Amino acid sequence: MNRNLLQQAIKAMAIRDVYFKLAHAEVKEEFDPLSSQEPLAVQFRTAVRDVQLILDQDEGDEGKSISLVRIVADCGMRLIPSESSGSTNVEHCVDVRAVLVSEYELLDDLKKESIDEFARNNGLFHIWPFWREYVHSCCARFRIPAIPVPMYQVPSERENSDGEKSVEKEVRQSKKARNRAAA
Repeated sequence: MNRNLLQQAIKAMAIRDVYFKLAHAEVKEEFDPLSSQEPLAVQFRTAVRDVQLILDQDEGDEGKSISLVRIVADCGMRLIPSESSGSTNVEHCVDVRAVLVSEYELLDDLKKESIDEFARNNGLFHIWPFWREYVHSCCARFRIPAIPVPMYQVPSERENSDGEKSVEKEVRQSKKARNRAAA
């Protein structure tokens, strides 16, 4: 991580908006979350998909033009049978996916390297609360126990070079939790 480039970007950008471009959620028809006794594993995936620089966009009636940076991120969560958690091509029981966009106004000139450093290290920062709320809301609607989205962490050097994060953990759905979810 180049902290100088990152700090330049933080000083020269201001958050404008965060919004969904795509939202998808499903429970497989053969999976009944209220009666299933099967232990499940949860898998999370998040990655910055694209960084767009939009120069001199017209700002409406005022006639003022601004430059924007848009960071597009893919987010996903799925529940799979625990015994197949190490496999890559496994049928999921629950699938929640979204494409979210965080939009920033450029307040000052900025090098592409600084924008890229910001996207790699902070690209998901403003998106994370929206993603967390969406997963929690889907869990409630699907009558499955609330699945906490892990805290956002700045990427480490160990992660994939494309910035992709993957987290997996096991979820055991107790009878008490199923009853609480059904209430």
